[in-house]
Amino acid sequence: MYPSLNSIELIQQFFKVFSLWDWTVPVSLTPSPSPSLPYAGREVLMNILTPIHPCYNSAYTLISSNFSCIVEELELASRIVKDVIEGNHKWDALFEELDFFQSYRYFIRVSINAVGESEYETWSGLIFSRLKYFLQELERIYPGPVVGLYNRPFEGHCQQFQCCKNFFVGLKFNFPQGVKFDLRSPIYKFCSVLTEIRPSKSCMCLRVGFVPRKELVNMCGVQGVKS
Repeated sequence: MYPSLNSIELIQQFFKVFSLWDWTVPVSLTPSPSPSLPYAGREVLMNILTPIHPCYNSAYTLISSNFSCIVEELELASRIVKDVIEGNHKWDALFEELDFFQSYRYFIRVSINAVGESEYETWSGLIFSRLKYFLQELERIYPGPVVGLYNRPFEGHCQQFQCCKNFFVGLKFNFPQGVKFDLRSPIYKFCSVLTEIRPSKSCMCLRVGFVPRKELVNMCGVQGVKS
């Protein structure tokens, strides 16, 4: 689209274009495929199509919170690159990592436990295959939180299992203080499905529970978290 631009100008144009993009319009390197093809042209949040036949929408699994986060980051990157080119920022600003544990006030700990590495690989794969549906259920609870997954594991400790790793789901609610929310239903559904498909009851265990931000350091050693 912009063959005459240099590399820095292309970076600026990339973030400018996609920060303003109408995501009902598919992003495609080739002419848009027929809507009848799998995951292409459906009413999804973001359409990013694979370039060869049959075309698939590679972003069809996005949930609302993921989509909002991506759009916000594209808009932020567009502003940062503009400031870099104008001399108001350095390039390091574009690559600053999001401070996940300061971005959310409430958390759900997903603790995956197994007797060995092989069992852990099998069990964690099954759990992660169901995580999207769990996050969607969390989005539906009143009053509709923004949900984010921190998918880097923290080592846990468990006498019964050799492999113990904790993952965290962040929850951000926009409501006045005093409003109550109930996480039991989505957590119960998530755990019930996985209990049914768990290959071994004695070799694998899943624990899911609510964690206030102030308890993260004591519970799992998450550093740099303020209550």
